[in-house]
Amino acid sequence: MNTSLLREKLLGHWKEKLLCFVMAIAIYSFYQIQRFEREEYTVPLEVKAPGSLTVKNGTALPQYVKVSIKADKGDLSGITSGNIGAYIDLSSVSAAGTHDFLVNVKPDRRLFSLSPVEISVQPQTIRVTVEDEIVRFIPVTATISGKPAHGYESGSISTSPTSIKLQGPRSAVEGIRELQTEEVNLDGATQDVSTEVGFLQLSDLAHTNQDAKVTVNVAIVPTVTKKTIKDIHISYDNVDPSLNEEHKVDTMEITVEGKLLDLDKLNANSFSAWADCSIHTTPGVFDIPVFVNGGKDVTIVSWSLNTVSVRLTEKPQEDPWEWWPDPDGDNDSL
Repeated sequence: MNTSLLREKLLGHWKEKLLCFVMAIAIYSFYQIQRFEREEYTVPLEVKAPGSLTVKNGTALPQYVKVSIKADKGDLSGITSGNIGAYIDLSSVSAAGTHDFLVNVKPDRRLFSLSPVEISVQPQTIRVTVEDEIVRFIPVTATISGKPAHGYESGSISTSPTSIKLQGPRSAVEGIRELQTEEVNLDGATQDVSTEVGFLQLSDLAHTNQDAKVTVNVAIVPTVTKKTIKDIHISYDNVDPSLNEEHKVDTMEITVEGKLLDLDKLNANSFSAWADCSIHTTPGVFDIPVFVNGGKDVTIVSWSLNTVSVRLTEKPQEDPWEWWPDPDGDNDSL
């Protein structure tokens, strides 16, 4: 075939041929448009911090990003947000400060098998302030509410463990001096309380074991107090038969110490007080020691009187003739 004939076949009717070519491209493009589809998915954003840096306490991060996937319409039909992961990796920087981190998309195996596929994410980068992550052991303080039953009170309070390991941003962890537990209610308790509770502050800390628990042990003991008991009768005992006794004080008061439930049962009739006058056998005014006894399971710690003043006087002697019978009945003296 000569050159002129070949040129004529290639260039002949070029307008028609160009029109056919354009139409073919249009048909192919229309087919591709119909074949492929784009879907958007809302995906949780994960922060990976494998190194010594973490997100600074109080930094606001988006919880979700939008991932766009373009692929064959049939391939997208079974894809959900569960097939996609999104994260930023803090290990891409080595110093604390504010940095722009690339948002990475991690498709699962099903998305990896799609071809062709186009994946994009919005936003593509996120500005984050990072700081050192530290570890400290923080003392645990039990939070107590309520009151034990009448006659009881809380004694020793302990926790197990006594401290908790906290790991998180320096700005969050360094300012914590103690970890307070959730409330332990003692209302109406009459015996030791032991219960497992959580913590109040842990929800505000990053990279901390949110399931940490502590056992709070509270000893419930009887309340020991003092009580003043008044109007205890004083008896004056063992007065010499030849003497008369006179006194001005009839009652006294004492202060006792013991368990509140025992003290509640006591009154003036629970005690006896006496002055022993036997040590004096002659007339006179004497300070007689006072003794007190009574009150089960309590201790007498003080009393209002140590001695009482007693006057002892001779009894008048009887006239031996006073009782002699008068035969005449006229009571004449002999």
